Amino acid sequence: MSRKEESCKLTAARIEKLGGKSLYVHIDVCDEKKVKAAFDEVRKTLGTPSVLVFNAGNAAMGKILELDLEKFKKTWEVGCYGALLCARQVLPAMVEAKAGTVLISGATAGFRSGAGWAPFGVSKFGLRALSQSMAKEFAPQGIHVCHLRIDCVLDTPAARAGYAKNMPKDKLGNCDDIAETYYAMHMQPKYGWTNEIDIRPLGENWTC
Repeated sequence: MSRKEESCKLTAARIEKLGGKSLYVHIDVCDEKKVKAAFDEVRKTLGTPSVLVFNAGNAAMGKILELDLEKFKKTWEVGCYGALLCARQVLPAMVEAKAGTVLISGATAGFRSGAGWAPFGVSKFGLRALSQSMAKEFAPQGIHVCHLRIDCVLDTPAARAGYAKNMPKDKLGNCDDIAETYYAMHMQPKYGWTNEIDIRPLGENWTC
């Protein structure tokens, strides 16, 4: 699921090369009806989801007295409200099955924000709180919810072509390696669940 099919093509091709089945579904995570329609298509084509990975976000910036209020609201809708809408599409079936995994992609902005980062910080703080609330509410029903803090710049073609082109490799998060951590969270036994985890490359400096 994504706003743009182009952003999914490489992943879809790799899945199919490995013998799996992929499906691109357009989604606007801010629109409840469109979210439902997207998940209806997934259920119809691939079956009932047993895992949800929420990755949507918008790293918007803005000084408090100069904020574009619509941009501020949109950043929260994409990064936090969208997670609620997506989770509500998968949780009922997970509750019925007494099993399921919800993986929430967070950021360091969910732990501390900074001057000029209010839009992104508010969305990520809210997302972390939502993840904690879901984890505590649904764990007794057999559903594993985990907030994964991505404390780095991801090593993607877009990042390499832009702001990260001069960054050393040991400061960039490898997407395949990070995906292994996501998979490990999904496979955890229920008597040893992780509800929050930090992910960063060896060269990343960190303070909290």
